[in-house]
This record gives sequence, structure tokens and C-alpha cells, in this order.
Amino acid sequence: MHATVFMAMSLDGFIAGPDGDVSWLDQCGVPDAPLGDAADMGFFALMHSVDCLLLGRGTAEKLASFQLTPEQWPYGDTPIYILSNSLGEVPAALQGKAQLVRGSLQQALVELERRGHQHLYVDGGALVRSCLEAGLVRRLVVTLAPIVLGQGIPLFAGLAHPIKLRQVSATRYANEFVQLEYAIEPVAPAAGPLDV
Repeated sequence: MHATVFMAMSLDGFIAGPDGDVSWLDQCGVPDAPLGDAADMGFFALMHSVDCLLLGRGTAEKLASFQLTPEQWPYGDTPIYILSNSLGEVPAALQGKAQLVRGSLQQALVELERRGHQHLYVDGGALVRSCLEAGLVRRLVVTLAPIVLGQGIPLFAGLAHPIKLRQVSATRYANEFVQLEYAIEPVAPAAGPLDV
């Protein structure tokens, strides 16, 4: 089993503001720039390459807060799992679209593998860090937004050890976002519990 990370972040490494706000993503750069065939910046190709999505609790709650209509739903029929030991149930807006998995990250991975999943798209700051430390991530795609937030929820802060990357590509888009793709060679998982 392996995972892909596909995230946007500010130039100074934040994936959201201090209160979880991500509206700045729509307000920086050149929002109305013509992107043509690259309008999704590779998102739909990613969704076709994975067999499930694993979200952290905070990311699931943020997704639920968007109250997306069926026409706005970006994940198609891809199975979605929320790894949380604190949620009592799936947020109302995600009922019928996502399932809870509990326990440690390792226990969740065993369960997802039992269900036949092999390539995960993982999303959420703490979950991404746990997956990186566990040696699960093979592909890391970070889209840098042309903004410095100064504070917020970091993507990489607090990693227990360095993660060596190999650059695959760098793409500049007309809206002034820059997408960096890296490959990560398999490494032995970190020792200790992997809970998020």
C-alpha cells in the first residue's frame, strides 16, 4: 500500500489560516487567469489514479462545512474514509459519502487494505505528517499559492525526521501558482504508535 499527497499551501508552508480558513486560496494570484486544460491543476488525473481518499478529522469537518452540492462534489464515486477517534459519526454533510475508521493509522491501513485499497490519497495536515513519517507516501504534490500567511496550520512542521525528496516536475500556472511534484523512495517506517 502507498499514498499520494496533493495539497495547496502558502509560500511559508501553511495549508490553512489559524482558524482553518482556506478562502485565501481563491483570492491570491490571478483568480481569473485562463488555465485552459490545466484548470484542475492535475486533480482529476490524481483522482483517477487512487482507489480511496483518507481524510483527517479537521479536513473532513472543513469539507463538510462547504455544503457542496452533487454538482460541486469533486471526488466522484471514490470511497472516502475519515480517520478519527473523536468523531461520534460522519459529519452530516458527508453522510452517505464517507465512512469513519478508528484506531491508529496502522490499524486504519490494515482495514483499508482488507477492503482492497492499495493507493490512497491522503489529506489533512496531521494525517499527512503521520503518513510521511510512516514511509507510506510515494508521491508528494504541493501547489504553492502566491501568498505569505505568516501564521496558520502548517503542512510539514513537527515532522519527527527529515524526508528525502526527488523532484519529478515543477509547473508554473497562469494564475501564478507553482506546482512541485516529488517522489519519495520507500523507507522503513518510524518506530512507535502512528495515531492522528
